[in-house]
Amino acid sequence: MKIDVTGFKGMLPTVDPTLLSQQHAVAAVNTKLNTGTLKPFRAPVLVTTPTKTGTKQSIYRFAPTPGNDASGFWFHWTSVVDVVRGPVRGDTTERTYFTGDGVPKVTNNAIALTGGTNYPMNAYQLGIPAPNVVISVTKGGTAEEGATEADKRTWAYVATYVSAWGEEGPPSAPSASIDLLPGENVTVGNLGTAPIGNYNIATKRIYRTATDDATTEFYFLTEIPVSTTSIVRLMHLSSVVLPTPLRPISARRSRGPTCRSSGGLSGPPNSHLPPCCRAMPSRLRIGGCAIGGAR
Repeated sequence: MKIDVTGFKGMLPTVDPTLLSQQHAVAAVNTKLNTGTLKPFRAPVLVTTPTKTGTKQSIYRFAPTPGNDASGFWFHWTSVVDVVRGPVRGDTTERTYFTGDGVPKVTNNAIALTGGTNYPMNAYQLGIPAPNVVISVTKGGTAEEGATEADKRTWAYVATYVSAWGEEGPPSAPSASIDLLPGENVTVGNLGTAPIGNYNIATKRIYRTATDDATTEFYFLTEIPVSTTSIVRLMHLSSVVLPTPLRPISARRSRGPTCRSSGGLSGPPNSHLPPCCRAMPSRLRIGGCAIGGAR
């Protein structure tokens, strides 16, 4: 006689075995029941052996191939680490952010997998700092014939660091003001070089003040290699305004980054998390949580 049992439902430990329905079992071990069918879970298979010494407390599979359980590279740490894939539009390098391993960091497939198997092998520190410099300004050149006090302009300068990924940090303190007439030039010096820390900084952007009838703004002047410490400029500038000053990233440990459906990262209150490797405007907070958009 055929006995047809459908819709398996697993165990009911609080019910006497004699009172169980046909769909329930006295024991269900290694049984996959979430679809109503009776299937076993797959046996564990050794995928990799993490190579860092010490007790591994966190693992994360990086760059897996969909449908291939043996693919990818296993990031691993001996501390409790939170990891999230960065919501960066058009990213093909799998930019990945993590906290709990010292200061917040970011890595990708170009630096995480090179040089060994203690993945991630390298990561950049999050949050571009402001240049800690006192910018100098020195007048040079000769004023044009006929130039008068009415032609005089008063300028000040700031600098920002920019990463190799195009992320810009907050500005330095402004330089002292300098008065120039047409034909004169200014040497902007003491711009400093890259700060201490693995920030992936490649260039500096220089901004200069300009005043209209209502406001004074810093406008983009030029972008130079991070190793360049001075420039000479005449009276001209662009129409690009310095972005809103950004809150520097705290060097304290952060926890719990979350990828939001809106295309950004967020963290719990006081997490000091930046959005996608940038510093963050202090006003971008919702209910005490740090919120940041992808670039």
